[in-house]
Amino acid sequence: KGDFIHGEQSETWSIHMRKRLNAKFISACLQVGEWFEKSNKWGNAIECYKKALSMYTSHEALYQRLMRCYQKTGQKAEGISTYNICREVLLSTFGVEPSTATKAIYTSILKDGR
Repeated sequence: KGDFIHGEQSETWSIHMRKRLNAKFISACLQVGEWFEKSNKWGNAIECYKKALSMYTSHEALYQRLMRCYQKTGQKAEGISTYNICREVLLSTFGVEPSTATKAIYTSILKDGR
């Protein structure tokens, strides 16, 4: 639960290690989610991305993959909602809009929902 090496937050070595472990975890989640997608296990992929987003709310690639899964399963409203959450998080956390790639997925969902 929470960040890796949580108890050692102020130690320089732990900051670098925590960042590295967090990046590895996100990468693993993206790889597992992609495997589920390729296996047409959309529900599993959705759950994988949602779980990762519950821990890393500002990781845009996770939102993109989740939006694509919702699009593939015809869940247009969920895809739109995911975009809106992504946008809110990025604006409040970093003061930036979603990337062009994320906006393109959103536009695609709006156009046809599939």
